[in-house]
Amino acid sequence: MIRYLRELNRKGTDVYVFGCGAYGEKVFDMLSVSGIIVKGFFDNAYPEGGKLGDRPVLPLRILSGCDREKACVVIASGGRKAIEEQLGETGIKHVFDMRELATDYRQDFPVIAFPESGEPKVSILVTACNEWNYTYGCLRSLSRHKIHAPYEIIFGDDASTDMNKDAEQYFHGIKAVHNKERMNYLGNVNNIAKLAKGEYFVLLANDAVIVQDCWIDRMLEMMEADADIGIISGKYWIPIEGKYDTAFDYGDGWEEIRLGTEGLPQSVDFVWPVASMVRRAAWESVGGFSGEFLPAFCEDNDLCLKLIQKGYRCVYAPDIETIHFRGTSYERNEDVRRLLEKNRALFISKWKGYKAELGDRPRGSSQNVLAQGL
Repeated sequence: MIRYLRELNRKGTDVYVFGCGAYGEKVFDMLSVSGIIVKGFFDNAYPEGGKLGDRPVLPLRILSGCDREKACVVIASGGRKAIEEQLGETGIKHVFDMRELATDYRQDFPVIAFPESGEPKVSILVTACNEWNYTYGCLRSLSRHKIHAPYEIIFGDDASTDMNKDAEQYFHGIKAVHNKERMNYLGNVNNIAKLAKGEYFVLLANDAVIVQDCWIDRMLEMMEADADIGIISGKYWIPIEGKYDTAFDYGDGWEEIRLGTEGLPQSVDFVWPVASMVRRAAWESVGGFSGEFLPAFCEDNDLCLKLIQKGYRCVYAPDIETIHFRGTSYERNEDVRRLLEKNRALFISKWKGYKAELGDRPRGSSQNVLAQGL
């Protein structure tokens, strides 16, 4: 995408950043070091314009008066859906989200053929609600990296209105389920998991990008060597934040205690189910994701603790690396803060009386597995 924006800029397109907070600063710097001239910021908090340090925040009225064919706006703020609607009213042709800066700009989508297995060992479960560019990028990256284990791909399209609704035309060899009405992420995953044949599931977010050969085979080897492992996940590079996200344990106040030894594989209280492997028997023993967390958020925290409660281990494997753009669907469509607060309160209430029976099972860097006395 950077290359595409650079070319637009050289042809006379004016590039702006919408959002002058922390992300706006990062996006501004990213574009600038890439040789793209950024004319300034817009922000709804500064409708008449102003200054952010030595950088101009432009009046919003400029959006309505600019050349719609030669203006490009990169959104570097929350409330993406509302901002897109706002920019849509101006008729500006080029509008991108900050996460897209780390993706390839594509106008064509060649067919990708996946091998079909009658007896898959692994079922790769991919879900999407719109965001076709991410879906295509995800499955393209999947196709470009070796997997030796026999696998199947089950794609759950959650009532998309974009090219996701025709996914099987672009991805041959997959099983596609198209929901007529939205089931939301956790309902969508639970639904397509029922169709899976594999002994192991891989939960693969459509905004993830695979960067390693044999990443599934590595997780499978660990699973088959230790029947106590319920879920394995690695670390994720977050492009816009410029850092890895790993795993964590819970403190006495339910705070997230990051790992002191991030370079070592270990058992933890929580791993991200972004490109993770779950033992089918473990998944079915806890009933998958819990519907009480619909539409999203904290269902993954809940899943990990349900697995631990059943006697399984959640394992962090730092040699498994993936890129994750994070928040491409629900940040666009829902009140994120409200959902997070609501579901986090529900999660803590559900688990506050539970004391993990650790026994001799190895843990991660913290022994504060669950809050006690809350």
